[in-house]
Amino acid sequence: MWRVTVRLRVPTYLQASTDVGGPARAEWLAALPDRVEELTARWGLELGEPFEPGGNCSWVAPGIDDLPGNHPFRPLSVMADDWVVRAQARLAADPGRLDTGLARDGLDLFRELSRTGPTEVLLFTDLHAGNVLSGERSPWLLIDPKPYVGDPHYDVLQHLLNCNASLQPTLSGC
Repeated sequence: MWRVTVRLRVPTYLQASTDVGGPARAEWLAALPDRVEELTARWGLELGEPFEPGGNCSWVAPGIDDLPGNHPFRPLSVMADDWVVRAQARLAADPGRLDTGLARDGLDLFRELSRTGPTEVLLFTDLHAGNVLSGERSPWLLIDPKPYVGDPHYDVLQHLLNCNASLQPTLSGC
């Protein structure tokens, strides 16, 4: 199932930026197509031409249906653990902010839920209206992923929580 459909080229915007960053950046840019091709093959992606709207650029890849056993993606628990540590630091700095027992139980549950689930999929983890584009190769393109592997319900819930209006009795949209 490993396939690459096009020989990748460095997007125009990146090619024009070789004067920024000196020799190290020029070397990085020269190696970029080979690196992207290597990762595309390793992760089983199929890439099209670079997406270059208004000078911004990135390669847009379709989602992966079946994760290979040797995938390089971090488990969702890594992100959850980081959030818990940061939340505990904020709570320690302002102990009256929340009930201590409630905060502890909530953070424990957050950690536990990031580790459980019958199915694991590749997650986007930054799903919100600002990261969804209308596309030609498919009706919707998701951009700027923060890939983790975890429960397939995570992205839907995170989207709802990123859009408080969607949790109100009368939807006003996000």
